[in-house]
Amino acid sequence: MFLTAPLIDSSAYSLNSPSSPFEFIFKLILVTAISYGLGFIFIRYGKSVSNRHSFASTFQLLGIATMIVISVVKSSLALSLGLVGALSIVRFRTPIKDPEELTYLFLCIAFGLSVGADQYLLAVLGFLFVSIYVYLRSKSRRSSSKSKEGSFSLFLTMPCDISESEILEKINKFCDYVSLKRISSQNEKINELFFSIVINDVNSLLALKKNLKSISDKITYDFIDTSNIIGA
Repeated sequence: MFLTAPLIDSSAYSLNSPSSPFEFIFKLILVTAISYGLGFIFIRYGKSVSNRHSFASTFQLLGIATMIVISVVKSSLALSLGLVGALSIVRFRTPIKDPEELTYLFLCIAFGLSVGADQYLLAVLGFLFVSIYVYLRSKSRRSSSKSKEGSFSLFLTMPCDISESEILEKINKFCDYVSLKRISSQNEKINELFFSIVINDVNSLLALKKNLKSISDKITYDFIDTSNIIGA
């Protein structure tokens, strides 16, 4: 008498029924719309120094690709296990150094996963929350940067025979805020001073430059605007 092992029913591994053509078209439209909206947010409010239009143009294809993959593998356990092996050989040859760009890629993939897994409400609510959060954060940054307008770093080089107190007196006369950050000396002939200043009037800035030159023609200086850096 021969014992035969029961055949494995492949249908037992089916997780969900495949999407109908109309449902699949709906998924394509939804994930494309969400990805397009995410790209618009990135272009409008992103801080990346790269070409944001070019980078955002990939969001739709990435979202669609993610949605299609999830729609296929969610109906079969065997396919989902095969996906793990397939993804293990995928490598991105172009490194992404900006954390903001990486975050938006993760968001795009997350929305594609949600739509592919039939979690339409979660995808829409998630997109709305991200949009509102980015908008409010952008407004907060703009209001913060406005309060810091007129912030400069002043690098000043002068001969050692000039008194630091005389320089500081001139700077205090035209600035709303002055903080001496560093004093350094080179060969006991040249002093370098580094100030953090706030000066909100352009005329005051020009007057400060004129008064520094009136002390000595050997004084050199560099004004670097740090308003955007401080307000970020």
